[in-house]
Amino acid sequence: MAAKEVAPTKPAIDPAWRGVDVVTTRHEDTLLDIAVAHGLGFLEVAIANPGVDPWLPGDGTQVVLPKLHLPPDGPHQGVVINLPEQRLYAYQNGRLAQSYPIGIGRDGHATPIGTTTVVRKTVNPVWRPTPSARADDPELPAVVPAGPDNPLGSRALYLGWSSYLIHGTNKEYSIGRRGSRGCIRMYEDDVRALYERLPVGTSVTTVDQPVQVGWIGDQLYIEASPTMAQVRQWEEGKRFEPVSDPGARDLVRRKAGKDANRIDWAAVDRALADRRGIVTLITLPAAPTAVAGEQFPASPATAAAPVAAVPTPATGRSTATLAGNAAAARQPSPVARPAVTATSGATAATMRPTSRPSSAAAPSDSSDEDLVKWLRGRLSSSSP
Repeated sequence: MAAKEVAPTKPAIDPAWRGVDVVTTRHEDTLLDIAVAHGLGFLEVAIANPGVDPWLPGDGTQVVLPKLHLPPDGPHQGVVINLPEQRLYAYQNGRLAQSYPIGIGRDGHATPIGTTTVVRKTVNPVWRPTPSARADDPELPAVVPAGPDNPLGSRALYLGWSSYLIHGTNKEYSIGRRGSRGCIRMYEDDVRALYERLPVGTSVTTVDQPVQVGWIGDQLYIEASPTMAQVRQWEEGKRFEPVSDPGARDLVRRKAGKDANRIDWAAVDRALADRRGIVTLITLPAAPTAVAGEQFPASPATAAAPVAAVPTPATGRSTATLAGNAAAARQPSPVARPAVTATSGATAATMRPTSRPSSAAAPSDSSDEDLVKWLRGRLSSSSP
């Protein structure tokens, strides 16, 4: 009797997650293949799927793909690079336009933290290995011309930090990994799009922020990635130890502002323990009540600025899209946090009269029954 086929088990999808896709692996797939095929970084795919062997996930394994990201705190201009999640955020006219997965510096050649600028740009750059690179590998030539063997790819943006660049790569499997000598590597399609967007003089800021928190609409979300120390642990043993992070809880409180009483702290703690890099809802439903003569309060836009969370383009890494275009519009709008007023969903119970009619005095010190009789009398005598 032929063995009965068993349908692959689907991963447990948390209903609080936002912006995730699920794909099924083939026998020959690795998580590295999945990451490249979907324009993601290797680490973010591997971290989002704990318990899945990154090199032998097996045929029919369901893999979660994090396609939405919250930007780190930083200037809303130029480029902001968040090292723990290995992602580059590009701004245009003060608004987040797109984010891209990147590769960063390995131990001993860490990508620096701070702010610099793009000082020049080159198409089909020539690579001149640094003296330290040639000392590590004496077989390196003094000059590597443009072409398929050039590790800088087809585009290079030179930074004010000497010997540091944002560039393409001829090793697409290095995206989402710590493998460079400090430079920021990008997929070829991504670096071409970024190259066209960034003029010389653009600011570039690098930060170390494993936890991002931001509003999408009228809900607060968290995206917790591993710290740099946890990344190193994962690289060595495909797991990492939990860390105490009181600063993350402080960040949640600060972003929540006057809506701190809505925070689901159990959801926050789960996200901080798991560190899966998945955008997760952490606010409970609001339950506003009307006060006589007042509207419902506006959504907490004054407590924290809204965050433009940019999804990874549905077409993979071939097209870089603006947050406001048609591709991003398929997601619920992440930018505006609409004010909720008494006229939206208000009922007769909440829309109480602000004052009683002035043409006749209401009974004082009366019972509820007397007040009802008085109101009925006023209604029956009113003009149409």
